[in-house]
Amino acid sequence: MGIRKPGLSVTDARRLASVRSSATKRTAAHASEKSDAFDKASAPPEPSTLRRQESSSTQRMRKPEGSISQAVDRKPLDLQQIPAPQTGEKVQVFLSAPLPASGVSGTFDFLCRQYPPRKALQMILRRAFDDYERLLKTGAFIEEPQVYLFDEAAAATSLVQTSRMIPKSLVAAARAHFDPLGLESMRAFGRKLGTAVLASRFAREGAGPPRFA
Repeated sequence: MGIRKPGLSVTDARRLASVRSSATKRTAAHASEKSDAFDKASAPPEPSTLRRQESSSTQRMRKPEGSISQAVDRKPLDLQQIPAPQTGEKVQVFLSAPLPASGVSGTFDFLCRQYPPRKALQMILRRAFDDYERLLKTGAFIEEPQVYLFDEAAAATSLVQTSRMIPKSLVAAARAHFDPLGLESMRAFGRKLGTAVLASRFAREGAGPPRFA
């Protein structure tokens, strides 16, 4: 059996070994670059990078300027600055009236069976003024009676008194009628007004049975 002659010469073998060595080095270098790139991608960001990212996020979160910002910053309307609707100012008026004579008012005579005379007349006066106030508003009160029959001797000591809050405009209208010269005191005016209120009520009762409406 003969000895086989190698297929490559010594020069070719050295050249092949050199090529293989260069290829191995290039492969290792490429693998190392990939490994470094992967490590950098997976590593946490540096503090300076985090600060830049936070600053950018903060700027995006700032409220926008313009009409939307002005609408948000606009102060709510102060309700106290809105003027309240004007209502009729009222004043307190003290009313008084004497006790009526027997038979003048069936309602008064009936109530006197259950209450003292002053209490009975006071109840009627308070209820009657609601109707008389409507007459003051329309001006029809000037056609109503202003007095009724009473005991003049006992009138000074048997007056019934009460008070009402009356609009100023109605007080002015009543005072112009009962005190056209404006010389009487409020006490005297209150007695004339209270007497007129009851006189109007008693005239509407007539000679019929007691009325409470």
